[in-house]
Amino acid sequence: MSILQLPLELLLEVVSYLPISTVSRLVLTCKGAHHFLRDHLYREIYLDRQHSSQAYGFTAAAIAGRLSAKDLESVRKLVLGDIFTDIHYHHGGEFQSWFVDSIIPCMKGLKSLKIEVRGESQKQHQWAFSEKLTDLNGVDIELVLGGECEYMMPRATAIC
Repeated sequence: MSILQLPLELLLEVVSYLPISTVSRLVLTCKGAHHFLRDHLYREIYLDRQHSSQAYGFTAAAIAGRLSAKDLESVRKLVLGDIFTDIHYHHGGEFQSWFVDSIIPCMKGLKSLKIEVRGESQKQHQWAFSEKLTDLNGVDIELVLGGECEYMMPRATAIC
């Protein structure tokens, strides 16, 4: 019996006990698993050191163009932390702007965005103040500068 033959509720219960890195591998090896587990896998994305395997896997998939529109629409919570800055410098200083301009707008289901900027000047993190971020409809945005919450914009709304 294939694991995908389990009822969806049972499959999701089993997967909830697995580390995200294991779920990522399962999704990469089976299209059926990817379809069923997309919401579980992409619901919360943390681009920080504490979640480094998820951070590098997600950003590598984004850079390679392996994330579908449905994958990105599944993201509900996004945390842009220290690894986001590391990846930016590793890719020649263009990654953050590209991610903010091209990837985040595709996250149609996004409800919460936390941006952690630590140890460097605000000028080096102009992307964090991009209109593409501050104009997100219905998204709670928290900006953390140097370890303390400096700016919070609850439920950004668009003026049309």
